[in-house]
Amino acid sequence: MKANVKAVVFALLFSVGTVVLGDAVVRLGITQSHPLRSPSWVYAVPLPHPSDGGVDAPFVAPPPFIAFAKDFEGFTSWERIPVEGAMNAVGAKPGPTAVYVKARPPPHSTRWPNGSILVKTIEHERMEEWVIHAMVKRGVPYNRDGAIGWEFFELKYDPSDAKLHIVWRGTGPPSGHGYAAQGRDAGPGGIPLVCNDCHAAAWQNDGVLTPALALHP
Repeated sequence: MKANVKAVVFALLFSVGTVVLGDAVVRLGITQSHPLRSPSWVYAVPLPHPSDGGVDAPFVAPPPFIAFAKDFEGFTSWERIPVEGAMNAVGAKPGPTAVYVKARPPPHSTRWPNGSILVKTIEHERMEEWVIHAMVKRGVPYNRDGAIGWEFFELKYDPSDAKLHIVWRGTGPPSGHGYAAQGRDAGPGGIPLVCNDCHAAAWQNDGVLTPALALHP
């Protein structure tokens, strides 16, 4: 019995293994003069830590960003990009259309980072009459069947408290709050569309339609 136990212990020691001691990653091994005698010495060889580039570190997804009404405050002071020929929201009164972007992605980005906010407006006279829609990069896997990672909003400015309020939010609008595609074959009321109908098709620019905001990897 003792010989069998000793043989098993030796087999475990003789195999080269990798262990983690605190933040150190080491490989253990031994030299052995006889298969049933105690090992003469044990050595430890440091291995590259994942952060050193020698071993691929596991992917860690960035935390999701959950937007609230306060995150849209002051959007009219952000970068403003006029938009020509944009589709009109259902029931919108005519007016200049623009996209406001809180911050552009870093240079050479292939994706918009979580927390990115874009606001699209149809600016009919007073601000309380504007149609205000927004898209926020919430993060994957949100909206995985549409414009991946994006959450959509409708906002309304209330002059009584001079604040923006969220009318609806989610992967798409409730009935009657979408857009209408116009055209020769669309009919007098247009073809109803929801956010993902257009933004999911813009996957090469991570869901953003505005040409002036094209990514340049």
